[in-house]
Order: sequence, then C-alpha cells, then structure tokens
Amino acid sequence: MKPLIIKGTEYSPQITFNPKLLKFEISGESRPEDAGKLYGLALRWLEEYFSEITNAKESRQPLQIRFEFNLQYFNTVSAKYVLEILRILHFSNSEGADIIVRWYYKAKDEDMKESGEEFAKLINIPFEFIQL
Repeated sequence: MKPLIIKGTEYSPQITFNPKLLKFEISGESRPEDAGKLYGLALRWLEEYFSEITNAKESRQPLQIRFEFNLQYFNTVSAKYVLEILRILHFSNSEGADIIVRWYYKAKDEDMKESGEEFAKLINIPFEFIQL
C-alpha cells in the first residue's frame, strides 16, 4: 500500500503514514479550515490499511505499530477526528495488530498531557506518554 503523506501547514498537521517503515505520525498544529477533508483522507487510508493487514494476519506475525501523536495544539473539531483515529486503532488492536500510541507533550504543557490521558481512558489500547 502506498504511503499517505500530507504536508503540514501553519494550521494543519503533518500526517505521515508509511507502512513500509511502520511509521505512523500526526504532528504539528491541528486547526485546519476543512478538518473533514484532511482527516477524512487519513481515516479512509487507515481503514483500508488495517483491513488489508487484518485479512493477511493468518500468514504472518502481528505487526508492531507505534502510532505517534506529536501535536502542539488541536482544536475541538480536530479532537473529534483524533478520537476516530484512535477508535480505528482500537478495533485493529482487537483484531490482532499490536498497536501502541505514543503521545508526546512538552514539559510545561499539562493540557496536552491531560488530553492524551483522557483519550487513553476512552480507548482501550496501550498509551505511552513521552515528555519532550
């Protein structure tokens, strides 16, 4: 499957989903003008990717995927899409993928850390909190 690379801007995050490198990252600011369009691409790509690996799971070991969120800021609309991404990861984890979410936050940004903790409570997959 081809990687999904969406360059970040001042208002939208960098999205890097590269299955060959097992690199899955969303980073930067997330307050895009059209969040539905941006995150819609990401959601469709993830659904297709995890559908493919779930269908092929009998023939190989489970993939160990580290999904990284390194957001400096996200608005309420973006939070909705982050939760949707986490739901896809949760479902895929329950289907046999080995997924860990890495949630990055700056030392003085308690709000970002608390946001990650809230997501972790809502979604039953392992979270690692990494202070920058």
